[in-house]
Amino acid sequence: GMSNHTSPMAFVSDCGNLLNYAGFALPTVDQDLLEIEYPDAFVLMEHLQAMGEGNAPLGDSNWVSRDTFLAAAAIYQQRYGTPSGQVK
Repeated sequence: GMSNHTSPMAFVSDCGNLLNYAGFALPTVDQDLLEIEYPDAFVLMEHLQAMGEGNAPLGDSNWVSRDTFLAAAAIYQQRYGTPSGQVK
């Protein structure tokens, strides 16, 4: 089976609440939406791993085969591919 291998995303309101709890009187939190293109899904996976998002769950010892990664890359390319051949 498959399991989640990235950390959950934080809501902007939660970040503001954490700053308030930490003692900031009037925290202001903003967000920007950035679309970043990668040459392929494997470069994206390398960047996620470099950011510490390679295997977030504790105690997860599931091994993922090469065929699974190839299939995931093909599906990702199909769903998020750009006309230039990159992925978002």
